[in-house]
Amino acid sequence: MISRSLRAIRCSCGSGKFQTPVYDARSIFLTYVCEQCRERKLAGFRSDILTDPNYPTTEPIEPE
Repeated sequence: MISRSLRAIRCSCGSGKFQTPVYDARSIFLTYVCEQCRERKLAGFRSDILTDPNYPTTEPIEPE
């Protein structure tokens, strides 16, 4: 049996393409995307969180 984390899962956008996880610059999970919906889904996030690990926050971020 293959665990869910190792199986290829189709994206929820309806494209039928496989999804991949997206993480911010601090390795915090954001969402799942495929090549078709990536731009649309990531448009809801500030662009600096994808590239700057020191981006400003209003909430404390706890180290893992």
